[in-house]
This record gives sequence, C-alpha cells and structure tokens, in this order.
Amino acid sequence: MKVDQDMGRLWVNYKCPVCEMPGDNGRGFFVMDICILIALIQEAYHTKPRKKVTVHIQSHHLSVLILFCTLREVLLERLISRLMEMDGLSETERERLNCDNRNYSDRRERLFPSLIRAKSWNDAITQLQHKTGENYGDINDFLKKASDMRNNMLHEGITWPFEPDFITDCLKKIPLLLGLYVDFHNSFIHPEYFKRLGAQKTKEDMEGQVTSTKERGIIQD
Repeated sequence: MKVDQDMGRLWVNYKCPVCEMPGDNGRGFFVMDICILIALIQEAYHTKPRKKVTVHIQSHHLSVLILFCTLREVLLERLISRLMEMDGLSETERERLNCDNRNYSDRRERLFPSLIRAKSWNDAITQLQHKTGENYGDINDFLKKASDMRNNMLHEGITWPFEPDFITDCLKKIPLLLGLYVDFHNSFIHPEYFKRLGAQKTKEDMEGQVTSTKERGIIQD
C-alpha cells in the first residue's frame, strides 16, 4: 500500500488509484499505538504544572520529551518489521536479527540500513533525499538533539528546565517525523510491493491465457 492523503482509503471496497485493487476494509497506515502516543504527547504538553514545587522542574516538559523519543523509536520498529516482511524473512531469521540488534542505536545504525542496502542511518537519509528531493536535515538534527537531552536526563540525572520553545517544537515536529517514515515506506517498501503485485498479475494473466487455450483445444497437457 502506498501512503498518501487519499481519504477514500478509509472506506470499504474503495478502489486504490495506484494498484486499482478494491480494499476489503478501511485502511490507515499508522497503527493505534502510534495514535495513542501522539495523543499522550499532546495531553502532556497541555498539562499545567503544579504551582507549589520545591525545585523548578517542569515535569510535563520531561513527559513530552520522553514520549516524543518513544514515538521515534516505535516508528522505526514498525518500518523494520515491514521491511523484514517485504524481504520474506522467516521467523527464525527475524529473531536472529532482532537478538543481534537489541539496542535502539544498533537497530537504527546497523539493522535498518542493512535492510535498505544503506551504510548507516545518515546514508539512509541521504538516499531518501535523492529519491524524494526533500531535505530531512532539520528533522534529523532535531531528533538527535531530543535523543541526547532524553539520554542525559535518564542516564545522567540532568533535569534542568528545558527550553519551552524546544518542547513546543517537539509537538510541532510530529508531522515532519511522521512524514519522514511515510517517505521511507513509499520509497523503499511500496515500489517493491508494486513490483511483486505486477509480477503476480502477469503470472495470473499467463495462467488465464493457458487455461483459455486449453479450453479451446489449442494445446493439450
């Protein structure tokens, strides 16, 4: 399935304008857990901090940051899963790859790039930019900064008040983050799916022609 903004895809039996196949149900690209994460980020952002605190730490800012980084990781997991499925990897092969790349950094820098024939995450971003003509430098830099801030808080206990503008940007960057993974899907998964669909249709057409020829008595088994 190609991801776009065609709202007709939410309807049963809607004919896809790309592959011309009717859908057996309404289809949305992002699964419910991603939608819930986005809702939690919005809720945390709009939560007012307590007035009486001994240390000026905006807990809702920390929540926004942690949830935003979690969203980034969940999106990568969904993309990796789809790539493995597209490559036809067995459960054993998937389990081995997942065991060899347990940490998020390994999954981003080693596992994911290997599935799209890239050298690293940044190389994958470069390849995507060549395919789409878009510039992902801003969102890529923002993701790294958010990750560094989250890690400093979780592993070093650095909990100084975050800049309100940065936390606001976490909310504003969600559409760009989603768009990044949509573009990864459309550039590396959908073309392969479309290619396989075309091959399947060609095979079915050929089988249909053979059946029709047999029925007319032109060829025999």
